[in-house]
Amino acid sequence: MVLFEGEYSGVLEPHRHFIPLRKDFANVDEVVRLLSDTSTLQEMADRIYSEVACNPRWSYRRFVEEFDDVVRLKAPDRAVR
Repeated sequence: MVLFEGEYSGVLEPHRHFIPLRKDFANVDEVVRLLSDTSTLQEMADRIYSEVACNPRWSYRRFVEEFDDVVRLKAPDRAVR
C-alpha cells in the first residue's frame, strides 16, 4: 500500500503498514524501488492484516459500538434500537 505521508488516525505506521509517498513526490524513486521488493511487500501485507484487519479494535462491530455510544451521549432522550 502506498499512501501519502500522514497520521491515519494513529492506526497505520509508515514503513510498517504502508510505503509513504511525499506529497511533492520527492521520494517517488524510493517508492518505486520498494514496490519491486516483493518479499518486503508480502511482509508488510501480512503485518497489516494481522495488526489492523484482524484487530477487533478496528472492526465494523467496534465502529458501530462507538457510534452508538456517541448517539447515546448526544441524544440521551432517544432510544437506540
